[in-house]
Amino acid sequence: MVASSVVWKYASKIIKNNKEYYKCNVGSCQHEAVFAGTVAIKNHLKGHDGVNLTEEEDNKKEEDSNKNKTKLANKELLYFIVSGFLPFRIVDNFHFQRFLKIIASNYKLPSRNHISNTLLEIQFKEVCAIIKNDLAGAISIAATTDIWTSCQNLAYMAVTVHFINEEWKLISHTISVRNLVGKHDNESLKEALIESFSEWGINDKIIAITVDNGKNIIKAVNGIENIELIRCFGHTMNLIVKRIVEYKAPKKKSNEGAHQSFNSQINEIQY
Repeated sequence: MVASSVVWKYASKIIKNNKEYYKCNVGSCQHEAVFAGTVAIKNHLKGHDGVNLTEEEDNKKEEDSNKNKTKLANKELLYFIVSGFLPFRIVDNFHFQRFLKIIASNYKLPSRNHISNTLLEIQFKEVCAIIKNDLAGAISIAATTDIWTSCQNLAYMAVTVHFINEEWKLISHTISVRNLVGKHDNESLKEALIESFSEWGINDKIIAITVDNGKNIIKAVNGIENIELIRCFGHTMNLIVKRIVEYKAPKKKSNEGAHQSFNSQINEIQY
C-alpha cells in the first residue's frame, strides 16, 4: 500500500528479489535504493530542484487544526445538549443532521453513545479538575443546600459552595447532586452533607451552611460541629408573607386578641 507521505509524489515503490526498493521519478533521475523509510528518500529528493517537501508539514498542520476544530465543536455540542436539557438522541434527528451538514459539511457528528460514554466523561473530569483547583485555594467556604422531588418522584439533594478567591471574586460551584434513598431524617441528611464535603476534601473549610426552614435539614446542620446554621432569608420571608395572606382574624376576639393571635402565628416561623 502506498504511504501518505509527500515523498511518494516524487518516488515509487518497486519489488526486486523479494525486497522493497524505492525509485526516484524526478526528471530523468533513475535512482534506486532499498527502501528503509521515508527519511532516506527525503534526503535524496533534497538534491532536486522543484521538489516541495514542506507540503507534508503543511498537511500535518492542517490535519492537526481540523482535529482541534472537531474537538472544540464536540465540546460546544455537549454544552448545547446539557445546557438545554436535551436528550443525546438529538444527534440522530434527521433535520438536525441536515442543518449541520449545511453549515459545517466537513464536521462529523458524534454518535449519542460517543457523547454519553466518552465526551461527557472527558468534560466531567476537566470540570472536576477546575473545581478542585479552585477549592484548594479557598480558605473559608460557605455552602447552600436544598432538597427537592423530581417529576419521577425521586428525591435529590444539591450542595453548592461559595467563597472569595485571591482576586476578591465570588466563586460558586455545585459539588454534589445526589439521589436520596430511604428516609430523609436528620441523620441521613447530615451524612449526605458530610459525604459531599469529604469527596472534595473541604470538611475543615466549611464555616456555614444556608438551608430553608425544614426541620430535618436544620437539625442535620446543627449536628455538624463547628458549622454555623444560616436560614434562607428568601424562604423565611416567603413563609411570613404566606401567613399574612392566609391569616384570618378570629371573629369573636377583640382587636388586641386578634393582634396577639397574628403575632403568635408569625413567631412560629423560626428565623
